[in-house]
Amino acid sequence: MRSSLQSQTRKLPLRNEEAFCGSPECLSLDPKSRYSLFQEDLIEKKLIDREWFIDCTAHNYNFIAQRWSCRVILSKRRLGEVHDFWLGDQARTLKEGIASSPNLDHFKEASFIAFWLRRMIPINETIMLPSMVDEFMGRGGTANQKMFLRYGNETCALLIGFQICLFYLTGTIPKEEVERLAYLRKLSLPQNTLADFVMILKHKNMSPHALYLLYKSLFTELLPRGPSMVI
Repeated sequence: MRSSLQSQTRKLPLRNEEAFCGSPECLSLDPKSRYSLFQEDLIEKKLIDREWFIDCTAHNYNFIAQRWSCRVILSKRRLGEVHDFWLGDQARTLKEGIASSPNLDHFKEASFIAFWLRRMIPINETIMLPSMVDEFMGRGGTANQKMFLRYGNETCALLIGFQICLFYLTGTIPKEEVERLAYLRKLSLPQNTLADFVMILKHKNMSPHALYLLYKSLFTELLPRGPSMVI
């Protein structure tokens, strides 16, 4: 049995919009995987390419959707617009001189990408995997599937940004590549924390700067309290 949910926002009647579904079989934490978010020069050389960005995002959306026993069909046009808006924000921020280096840090880049993924809603259709649907429940589905049907767009946008931050953070850890990948596989957002974040993204307006603070706070270690602490 298949059940789908169309995007809740108003769609433009585009005749030539290409909708497609990315296949997740090539995805893993292995940096040698073509569309893995965990590889060198991801932002600087990979995501800058518009077509690669579109394909990579589509594949990763489906990789994430599989965790909730779903698959998604996406709009290539809207993914392309996400790429364009991201680079526009990047150029404007650098031109305004906010950043002291020629490149933005990974938190800022991830926040722009996540913001526009959430804003543009590239998911055209969400499909529950037939093997996970309870045939006897008719319209049913698992709790995970129902969660993704409602919050899939926000979940994917948030996790794409989170994974970008995660890889750049672990890249600063002086470990061998094998050890670093093993360390990456152990890291994840707690389910309750993820649920809180996606609900806020769904129902509230979060700016790129708010997402920037959110990602940065997730990876900021609290300093031990000492005599010079004000609080």
